[in-house]
Amino acid sequence: MVRNNLEDVITAIDLSRKTFSQIRWNYFFAMAYNIVAIPVAAGALFPRSPASKCHLGWPALAWPSHQLV
Repeated sequence: MVRNNLEDVITAIDLSRKTFSQIRWNYFFAMAYNIVAIPVAAGALFPRSPASKCHLGWPALAWPSHQLV
């Protein structure tokens, strides 16, 4: 990227725009996932018994870690 060609500046700007667009796309899906997953992990969709919350909510919290591996 360190050359004496001005066209490389245009290429770098284009790459940065595409990168920032991907960051915004990932941020949108992360927010959407959290809006759904946090209440599910907290047990909002399940009965109010403490025993049912633990074994039904942990998959919502474990799934993002599984995707990173």
